[in-house]
Amino acid sequence: MALVKNDLVEQVTVGSAEIYINGVSVGFLKENVDIAYTRTKLFFKPANHLFEVKAYAIDEAFEIRAKTAQLNLGNIRLALGYSDTAVVPSTDIPAITGNCSYDQPALTSWDSLTIGGDKSENEFCVMVEHIRPNGLRVMAILYKAVSNTELVIPFAEDEFTLHDLVFKALGDTSRTVGDQIGMLLNQTN
Repeated sequence: MALVKNDLVEQVTVGSAEIYINGVSVGFLKENVDIAYTRTKLFFKPANHLFEVKAYAIDEAFEIRAKTAQLNLGNIRLALGYSDTAVVPSTDIPAITGNCSYDQPALTSWDSLTIGGDKSENEFCVMVEHIRPNGLRVMAILYKAVSNTELVIPFAEDEFTLHDLVFKALGDTSRTVGDQIGMLLNQTN
């Protein structure tokens, strides 16, 4: 079915999107959500020819990049690539000893996320959903992704603190060739 001029107006995207990791929203987003798909090609030109006669795809990448404004340890845990949102709630700062001891205020509670020493990379599904002004959705799905997020927590006096999120797709060789990295969806009605 060919698009008519009025249908083109309905394809306009305005605003940001929401990111889900294994079906869990990672929090409030701010600024752009970027979906990047790239292919690197190698071109073959035989000797004594003025032109290339063959091209091979030698690399393929699908990434999602966003910024979140919500500092929540469960969301940070997901963004760093851990497989669940489990954080340790406590009424004490857990297991701080030596020179790092801290006199905490009375009657406080804390969530803690320990970092370091785990060499494994958890793989998970990442989905971005954007809702157009007309209510129709645009979605990008990475079937199997890893976090490529670096944890940087800036504190600024007069700005919202934003945290970069980066997710890189891995190939899922159990799926059909041509459908091993991800999918783009555009709701039409």
